[in-house]
Amino acid sequence: MRQFALYINDEVQGPLSEYEVQDLIHAEKVTAETLCAPVGSENWEPLSNHFSFSSGLKLTRQSNERVENSTETEPDLPRLEHDTRRRLLMYGLADSATVDQISPLQAEFLIREKETAIRRENSVRTIATFVSIALGVLGGAFLLAQPVASDTVKAVANSAVSEDTKSIAQWQNFVKRAADYENHAKEAAVVPFGEPPGGLPCGPLLLQRLQVNDETAYNVTLTMALNNETLVGPLNKFSITLQPKVTLYMLEKDIPEDQLRKAKSLADTLQLILSPLLDNKEFEPLRDELMTKFPEAADIPEAARLHADLATLKLTELAAAIEKVNYRASEAEKIAEGKGPKTSATINASAYLGWAARLRDFSNEIIHLRDRLRINVDPDARRKVWSDFNLKTGTELGAWVIANAKNTFESDEQGEVHLTETANLKSDLLRRRVFVSFRINEDTVFLPWDSSFLSCGEPTSTRIANDVFMARERYKVVSKVDVGGRRYKYSSQVGDKLLLLTRESPHVYYISVARDKDTDALTLRVDEAAFKKLNRGDVIPLDTLAQMPAYNQPAETIPSPLLSPE
Repeated sequence: MRQFALYINDEVQGPLSEYEVQDLIHAEKVTAETLCAPVGSENWEPLSNHFSFSSGLKLTRQSNERVENSTETEPDLPRLEHDTRRRLLMYGLADSATVDQISPLQAEFLIREKETAIRRENSVRTIATFVSIALGVLGGAFLLAQPVASDTVKAVANSAVSEDTKSIAQWQNFVKRAADYENHAKEAAVVPFGEPPGGLPCGPLLLQRLQVNDETAYNVTLTMALNNETLVGPLNKFSITLQPKVTLYMLEKDIPEDQLRKAKSLADTLQLILSPLLDNKEFEPLRDELMTKFPEAADIPEAARLHADLATLKLTELAAAIEKVNYRASEAEKIAEGKGPKTSATINASAYLGWAARLRDFSNEIIHLRDRLRINVDPDARRKVWSDFNLKTGTELGAWVIANAKNTFESDEQGEVHLTETANLKSDLLRRRVFVSFRINEDTVFLPWDSSFLSCGEPTSTRIANDVFMARERYKVVSKVDVGGRRYKYSSQVGDKLLLLTRESPHVYYISVARDKDTDALTLRVDEAAFKKLNRGDVIPLDTLAQMPAYNQPAETIPSPLLSPE
């Protein structure tokens, strides 16, 4: 700090510090014309050369507009340091009424400008002194016109000026950096944060996650009726009561072989009671046709012997033939199970089992021919044959169908059955999984879809719109997360000061939703109000979900390049 000697009231006082001199100025004990000499100098000069006695400075602290953002903060402006305040007062840059209206940055500018001006004045005086000395020495020796002397004077002047030019450049650089900071700080204080990256519309994602089982994805219309030519007409001819109400049974799985055999036996019995009367001579071809159906088995000795016994079968011996065939079928089943007499090791047990099954079918063919003879001679035999069948095989078939039906449907007045939320039914699938029932003489009849006694049209399948299944989706909140609130800064080195502005990134709110069957979840962005309102387990309406942006994971907002993490 500089010190001065003052010439007051015809006496020298001092040395006094700058603060002490400033106090004398404010106390009006010295004037601008009071002589002073800086310590180390022998030159007396007016005090106004070093201190200011008046200032027209009218400064107001620049108000900072507050950024209305509940999630961001603005820097606090520090008060003037004690030393800075005294220097403003000492240099006359402010008075006690205006000094507190100056910001630190404005004070730094003013003080630097004043001190630069003082250094510039000192430089000018230094130049003048050197020039005076040089002119006095060189002028006295009449060497002023000499090139060497002239160059010396110029060098001295240029040296002093160059020092002053350097100071000016530094000052200009300081002013520029300070201005840049103020401009960038204003921008950094209000520049918005960018949206979190990666958000996609949720609606298409919900549709992609929709899982529709093909077994329930269609509505199907079936047209079915009783065949007039093969069923309705013949029943009316024989005055057999028919109740035309039709019921459809949809099975879970394909019809097994044993039930298909029972269904065929039912169809044969129905065909039998509807068959016309025959002459006796018309039965001989039927017997011959029956023998062509005998189950041959070249590797089973019993097969050849049984065929020989039946070769001369007479129509009056049909009952005995049925007993023989059933007995041989039972013996073959025992042999297949290892309970019968020993056979050749080369004959596979499965061969006996297969032959036994074919013998059972052949036995039914003989029974069918026998019953055909019965109804040909006895008018009441038709009802008796039908009742006997339904007491056993018919009842077994009906019980199995009812027990294994997945769904049951009634036909409407137009003979149509409307199946909702079922598989894409094709004719092949219907043949394998559908029974149709109606009543004859109070007995319920169960026939496969492709029976000749039925008139069934091709099914019409329509896939159900995804919107129907989508409306049933139930997405629940499984978790919530709040990201953001990270601190960022904008800083710049201005002179020996590090100027700093801080901000906080906005909060971003996310929820995760999933269905009960899901193993993963959707991450969705919501506003603060929804975030606070929603709780874990809440079901969110589908139309609301579709409006929310979806993210791979919770993401924060993107800061401006002006800001860096604190």
